[in-house]
Amino acid sequence: MVAFLHLICALLPAVALATSIDILYDGRAAYNYTQSNLDGSWDPYLTVVKGSESASHYTQLLGKSSSPTPLWRKPILPFLPFPSLANEQVLAVSIDNSSVFIPGGNVQNAQYGFRRTDIIAQKDWSPANLTPLIETGTTVFHFSIKADDRKPLNYKHEYQVVFIEPSDGSHVFGVQLGSPFTNPTGKLPAKGARNFKILDHALNVLFETPFVPGIWHNFAVQVDWDRITLAVLYSIESLPLKPVTKVVPNLSVPAGDAGKGEFHFGVLKLPLVNPADSPDKQGDVVHHGIQEGQLKLKNASILVVGAGGLGCPALQYLAAAGVGRLGIVDHDTVEISNLQRQILHNEKTVGMLKVESAAKAIQIINPTVQVDCITQNLNSQNAVQLLQNYDIILDCTDNAPTRYLLSDTAVALAKPLVSGAAQMFHGQLCTYNLGPNSQCYRCMFPKPPSPTATGTCEELGVLGAVTGVIGNLQALEAIKIITGLHDNEQRLLIFSALSSSPFRSMKLGAKKPTCPACGIDGLKAAQISETDYVQFCGGPRPDWIKRGLTEGESGSRVSVKEFHDILKQKSGNINVIDVRPPTEFEICQLPQTKNVLLHELVAKPDSFLPEKDETETYILCRLGNDSQIAAHALKEAADASARHLIVKDVIGGLRAWSREVDQTFPVY
Repeated sequence: MVAFLHLICALLPAVALATSIDILYDGRAAYNYTQSNLDGSWDPYLTVVKGSESASHYTQLLGKSSSPTPLWRKPILPFLPFPSLANEQVLAVSIDNSSVFIPGGNVQNAQYGFRRTDIIAQKDWSPANLTPLIETGTTVFHFSIKADDRKPLNYKHEYQVVFIEPSDGSHVFGVQLGSPFTNPTGKLPAKGARNFKILDHALNVLFETPFVPGIWHNFAVQVDWDRITLAVLYSIESLPLKPVTKVVPNLSVPAGDAGKGEFHFGVLKLPLVNPADSPDKQGDVVHHGIQEGQLKLKNASILVVGAGGLGCPALQYLAAAGVGRLGIVDHDTVEISNLQRQILHNEKTVGMLKVESAAKAIQIINPTVQVDCITQNLNSQNAVQLLQNYDIILDCTDNAPTRYLLSDTAVALAKPLVSGAAQMFHGQLCTYNLGPNSQCYRCMFPKPPSPTATGTCEELGVLGAVTGVIGNLQALEAIKIITGLHDNEQRLLIFSALSSSPFRSMKLGAKKPTCPACGIDGLKAAQISETDYVQFCGGPRPDWIKRGLTEGESGSRVSVKEFHDILKQKSGNINVIDVRPPTEFEICQLPQTKNVLLHELVAKPDSFLPEKDETETYILCRLGNDSQIAAHALKEAADASARHLIVKDVIGGLRAWSREVDQTFPVY
C-alpha cells in the first residue's frame, strides 16, 4: 500500500490561474535533504508519524534511483522558476500494519480503524507559520503523484493522498483513491475506485481520471480564499497543465480562519464502515471501523467438517494464518492408508481419533488457536447446534447426505459454506450461501446421485496432492471472506491435475426461487431435524468392504486363508487373474497372477478361460466385489461351452489378504 509522491508543492498567489511567479512554499526535496532530516521533521516537512516506527520507516527519500516528473524539467511553464534539470528527489510514502492513528501520541487514544502516514507543509518548524502565508488571496497548489507497482494499493479502502484540513477535520479539497468510506456500497472495490478524484469540501467530485500506473500525474488546484472557489488543472508526465474544471464555488467551506488548515500530502487509509449503521456510528471510526485482517482472523471461528484429505490442509493453513478458533468434526480414527493425503496425521497417531490427531498437529503449528474436538457423528438432529456457534463452515466430507445437510443448515443459519471435493485426479470448489442471492448446494444439485454411483476417496482413490490443492483453496476462501477480500461473486472452480490448464472457473447465477432450501419457502432449522438425509439420497451407501466379505453361494468363493493354502499346494497348476486397474496392479500383486481389466474380461470371457478343464481359476480384486462380477462372467462362458471348470473368487480381496495372511502386504 504505497504511493510515490513527487511533491513540487509550489504555492503561488494568483488572480487568475497560474499568472504569478511568486513561490510561497517550495515542497521539493533537495538532494541534500536526508532521512535524518525526515526523522527530525526539518523544513519543508513536518512528518506526522501515525505509527510506532520512525518517520523514515514510512517515508523514504529515493535520491537519484527514481526520476521525478519530467514536467518540471522542461521550460513548458516559463513563468515558473524551475530549472530544466531536476534538482529534487522523490518521496515514497507508505503504510503498513504499524501505521495506527494515535492522536497526540497517547496509545490509549489509538484509533485502530485508521492506518495513516502523512506529511504536513511547514515553515520554520511549524505549519502555523505557513498557513497565513499560503492561505490568503488566491493560491495554486502543485503536486505530482506516481504509483509504486511493487506495493499495490488495496482499492477496497480509501486513500486520501493530498488534502487541506481545517481544525474541524473537514477538507477544503482533497485527492482521493479507492472506495469511499463515507458512502459505502455493497460491492467492493467501489465503482471508480482506481480513479483519482479531486473532491471539494462537500465531497463533490470536481475531476476524475484513471490512476494509470507507471506514469506521473500532475495536478494544480487553485483556491480563492476570499471568493471561496476552486479550479483544477491536470496533466501527465511532461505535458503542460491544462484546466479540467471551471472555477467552481466551494461555499460549504467556513469563511475566514475557520475554513483554513494544514496542507497534508501523504497516504491516509481509512476504514470501511457498515452501511447499516447509523450516521453517528459510521462517523465513529474508533469503535466501528473495520479491523485489520489479522485481528479479524484472530476473532473468527471456523468449523471444519472432516479431518481427512481436504480437512487436513485446510486446518493447517487456517491455523497458520491465525484463525482464533477452529472446530473439527470427525468420528473416524487414523489409519495407515490415510497418511498419503491426510497430512496432519502420522504413524504415531494411527489408531487415534482424527480430531485429536489434528488438534495435536495444530497446537504445534500455532498454540494460540482454540481447537474444539467434536467426535459426534454429524446428523440432522445435532447439525444446527454444532454449526450455529461458528462464522464459516468448511465442508471437507465425501458423502452426499452430509453435503446436503451442511448446505441446508448453513442456509438456515445464514453462514457461508465453503465446499470442496476431490477424487482421483480431479477436484471442485464452490462457496455457497455467500450472500442473499447466492446459490446453495441444492440449487446446484437438486437431485442427489444414486448411492451406487458415488464413491469415497478410499474407494475410488485420490492423488494426495489433489486434496492438498482443494483443501488449501478452501482455507483461502475462508480467509478472504473473514478479511473482507472476497469479491462476493459465486463461482464453481474445477481442477484437473492432468490438464495443461488445470483450473477452470464457471460463474454461477442467482439462487433459484423454487429451491426447497434457500428459495422463497426454504427449510427452517426445525425442518432440518425432521429430514432423513440418508433416505433423501437414496438410502445408505453400499459398504463395499462388507459386500466383498459376503460368502456368496456355497462353493463359489474361497477365503484368503484357503487361497493361501491353494497357492502353496497347487503352485503352477492354477489360473490366477487380478482384475484391478494396471496402476493398482503395479503397486502390489501376488505371485503367479496376471492382470486383466474387468471390462475386457466381461466383454470376452471366453478369451480368459484356461485351456485345460482341470486347471482351476481364481479371481482377485482389491475388496472382493469386482472379482465376483468377473467370476460370474467366466462361469457363464464355461457353461455356455459345456465345460466343467472350477472358477472361484477370493473373499475380501487383497485387503483381506493384508489383514489375515500377510500384514506386510501394501494397503492403499
